[in-house]
Amino acid sequence: MIVPLRPGSQTVEVEWHQSSDSSSLTRSPKVTIGKQAVNASVIFETPKNRWILLTAGPRLGPAVLFWSYFVVIILAGLGLGRIPWTPLKTCHWLLLGLGLTQVHPLVAIMIVGWLLVLGLRKANPLPGGWFSFNLAQVILVAWTIAALIGLYVAIQKGLLGIPNMQISGNGSSHFWLHWTQDRIGPTMPQPWVFSLPLFVYRILMLIWALWLAYSLLKWLRWGWQCFSEGGLWKKITIRKGKREEEAVVPPALPPKESP
Repeated sequence: MIVPLRPGSQTVEVEWHQSSDSSSLTRSPKVTIGKQAVNASVIFETPKNRWILLTAGPRLGPAVLFWSYFVVIILAGLGLGRIPWTPLKTCHWLLLGLGLTQVHPLVAIMIVGWLLVLGLRKANPLPGGWFSFNLAQVILVAWTIAALIGLYVAIQKGLLGIPNMQISGNGSSHFWLHWTQDRIGPTMPQPWVFSLPLFVYRILMLIWALWLAYSLLKWLRWGWQCFSEGGLWKKITIRKGKREEEAVVPPALPPKESP
């Protein structure tokens, strides 16, 4: 293609559209423009049946932030595995954390806190007063319901939703990857994307859901033991103030007269 140029400053905008087959490694084609250019953009419109794992290209472009989150999960799993008052080992915490990456971090923290609080409930007896004991039991019941709902949402999103790989940067999203480079040489940038078919993600999440269902049965039995430690409920007793009764002294009887 030849673009005629006239004397003076001019702006030339060239768009290149090319379709490609779905493969694990997708790379931008090598396009030579012959001269230097500015504001070069490369956009990948990814199909909805791909699971994006890695991206690379110019600095101003998308990033898969999931892997930094993954490092945090590994560190948290190693730390939680050292806590003695729960039956979960390091491998259990890691598997649980991987599945919970598909929900909001606050939901994941709430579920982890629920397991830790149940272990503390068994290790440390609750306060002796009926009010504080019963209030703690009610909070544990509400917390358990919220944690089970959070686990259900995690399974639902994992099996039916789109993988949340936390892709962001330069206006990018899961289906729209955008790279920009301010100055280039005679060749356009060649970013690449590594992805897998979406059914691979679905199979992994199905395995995780089956593992969670099996493990949850054991965790709930253990949780009931923690919840019932020291009793389920304390009888409500209201103490009434004691009124001091005034002692009534009978009047002294007059002495009897002797006959």
